[in-house]
Amino acid sequence: MIEILISKESPQHRLSIYIISLLFIEYLLKIPNLKILRVYSDQIEQKEFPVPNKLKPPRVTRSEDELKISSEKIRCVSLHHVIRGPECPFSQELRQYEDGFEQSKAKKESIGQKEVKEYCKVGENMKILMKP
Repeated sequence: MIEILISKESPQHRLSIYIISLLFIEYLLKIPNLKILRVYSDQIEQKEFPVPNKLKPPRVTRSEDELKISSEKIRCVSLHHVIRGPECPFSQELRQYEDGFEQSKAKKESIGQKEVKEYCKVGENMKILMKP
């Protein structure tokens, strides 16, 4: 398992490491029969799949470029997308929660803490199942 951690150094340094890691993943995707699973930070996952009632960090510590998942190829090996794909056993349950949250938000209804805890538990269980 190869793990690339983006440190808390300067924004330029983090961005350089981020870009290199994207290029590295694109290279690895060309190798036949190699299974890749990219794990992003909670901050990046929250941008695409926000959890209701969860406090956001007081300041953004990453640039907008770092919070984007650049290509569909890389998105398809990203853990938070893989656990929502058809090959995962509880992906439909996750999508049902997310659709319900979206509908509640559209109707300006509050979302119960119990639902949010159940949703987070399903998501965490899926991540544990999928990690190599």
